[in-house]
Amino acid sequence: MVLDDGTKVDVKTKQTGYVPLPSYDCSIAALNTKQDCNYYAFVRVKNDFSIGWYLGVYNKDQYMKDAVFMQKGTIDPSNGYTVKSDCYNIKIDQLKDKP
Repeated sequence: MVLDDGTKVDVKTKQTGYVPLPSYDCSIAALNTKQDCNYYAFVRVKNDFSIGWYLGVYNKDQYMKDAVFMQKGTIDPSNGYTVKSDCYNIKIDQLKDKP
């Protein structure tokens, strides 16, 4: 998505069965870190598409500095999830409201 001022935002959407909590992770797959954008925006959509949540944004360069790298096969100690591919995670409560 390109904003009126030319800022490029890569919108990351994940389906969910639950209302997102501040402690949930927002992830960027390691394969997607080369995309030409200024910000990442995060959205969750309920599995039945009945509702969606805008979670926030994060400056791409700062995201890569602040995010926690998780290697494929690692068990995330915060939630017991086995990571399916290399990724960078940040908690919802760390996101900003707008660019």
